[in-house]
Amino acid sequence: YAVASLFNHSCDPNAMFDVKAQEIRTICPVPKGAEITISYIPQLYWPANLRREGLAERFYFTCSCDRCSPYRRAAVEKEKREALDRKAAAAASRSDAAADASSPLSAALALLATVDDSEVSAIYDKISAAEKPAAAIERPGATKYYYNNMLGVCGGIRQRPVEEIIAAQTETTVETEAADGSVETTEVSTPAPASAANVTAATNPLVKEVKALADQCSTHLEPWHFVLHDIHNTQTFLNSVLGDHSAALVSSMEELLTFEACVAGGVPAKADKLKNIAACVEGLVTSSVAAGADASQYVAT
Repeated sequence: YAVASLFNHSCDPNAMFDVKAQEIRTICPVPKGAEITISYIPQLYWPANLRREGLAERFYFTCSCDRCSPYRRAAVEKEKREALDRKAAAAASRSDAAADASSPLSAALALLATVDDSEVSAIYDKISAAEKPAAAIERPGATKYYYNNMLGVCGGIRQRPVEEIIAAQTETTVETEAADGSVETTEVSTPAPASAANVTAATNPLVKEVKALADQCSTHLEPWHFVLHDIHNTQTFLNSVLGDHSAALVSSMEELLTFEACVAGGVPAKADKLKNIAACVEGLVTSSVAAGADASQYVAT
């Protein structure tokens, strides 16, 4: 901590603190003379206002890094685009000299050279103007509403002991016919099996609660919304605790994809998410072999 505390924070860091190795590692090429920065928080996928609030509450400063400052962010984005243009031009020059003009790479570079910026802008305008689901239009302030819901539901689950999650009761719907011939529906709670391996996402009420919230958010928010990432993260936690490797694999992949959609690039937290996915696959292989089933599809993965 004494060494890590010497580094300033950035929401677009070029280094990370490796807890196991107890060292600072760069995560991208760093130009000579550039400041080496790390992130003090893992929620880099949050919007700027929430990141700044979190940093102010925990570390008592207002972040003004490139991502948090709109003016600096615009300048940095322009600089990145110009660097990419220079890199593409250099690659095109090298490929023209070394590769056959009929190669796929040369053809792609030649096609890119003919694209007009106005055409690209028109495509973005078309995407931005795409019609959203009616539900997303009907609920104003959906981000704030579901963000607060997510904090309540997911935060409450995270605070529960693992034993309590495993011992959660399962709910079964029982239909009984009344004297007048009508059918009454009753939710009957029964204790869950003692073994976590026998508890699946289909029976645990906590998993059902989080899934219901995820379904609502998917209706009212964009599929890459940061709130959905935190919900997928909680689903991965629950599925892993309950030993449901198949469900955990799905939720952990959704979690990684949502994170990538919010913050592209070599963010350290993605390494942990990839490890979670690998652990889910390993669990599926182990359980399949133990059950005498074919695990070749998971081994290949």
